[in-house]
Amino acid sequence: MNIYEIAKIAGVSTATISRVLNNAPGSRAATRKYVQEVMRKFDYEPNGCARGVGFNSMSSRGPL
Repeated sequence: MNIYEIAKIAGVSTATISRVLNNAPGSRAATRKYVQEVMRKFDYEPNGCARGVGFNSMSSRGPL
């Protein structure tokens, strides 16, 4: 299961999923709670390697 599938099931954008995962402002409390319930129901856990690629922290050259 990935962030795209969770977003589709919950009926929200991937940005909303990201905000919930990162405890960032910008989503209603009810939406946050619902998304967390969906993630719990499907045993969703963010992929640490995928997160590293997004932040370019997996590069052997270090940050650019």
